[in-house]
Amino acid sequence: MAQALGRRCWLNVVGRFPGQSGLHLVTSAGFFSPASSDQQDSTSSGIAWEERKLITGTTQEEMFRVIADVNSYSTFVPYVTRSTEWPERARDDSYKEAELEVGFLGLVTESYTSKVDMVPCTMVKTRTEDSRLFSHLTSTWRLSPGVTSNSLFIDFSVEFGFRNPAYQNLASVFLEDVVKKMMDAFTEEARARASR
Repeated sequence: MAQALGRRCWLNVVGRFPGQSGLHLVTSAGFFSPASSDQQDSTSSGIAWEERKLITGTTQEEMFRVIADVNSYSTFVPYVTRSTEWPERARDDSYKEAELEVGFLGLVTESYTSKVDMVPCTMVKTRTEDSRLFSHLTSTWRLSPGVTSNSLFIDFSVEFGFRNPAYQNLASVFLEDVVKKMMDAFTEEARARASR
């Protein structure tokens, strides 16, 4: 069972608005207008989401293994259609790279490189480069001990921006549902692996 302890979501126009809750849509471009060069810059616009959850039925170590197992994402993470780690680019247990392919509603398919920084059992941070779809995409998973030996707290955050403002506006409508599906997928995969 996952219990939401708190969540924040905001649109990042220039800087963050962490005191606000809910999704706030603020753009300087029209819905279908092409993105200008400063709208494409990763510091100028984006959507951010933060959530803290208590997860039961799995351990901090198992959840870390699931999140760090990028090679398996295509088997359980919604919207990920292909995931391939590049072992030759890995550095010990703290860094790896992978190519991910994602698809949304049959309308958009995108491949990009995910650069993954890890602190064993406590943190996984990914950042995307070389994407035609995203101007930036960063996610961070912070794991900490839960209230029992078979639980943990997850502090999850994602920040992203699309090069096309139409996608940006569309994504903001579905963001909460997408984050819920992804969190549920990771939680269920960790529980399934723990029960094997």
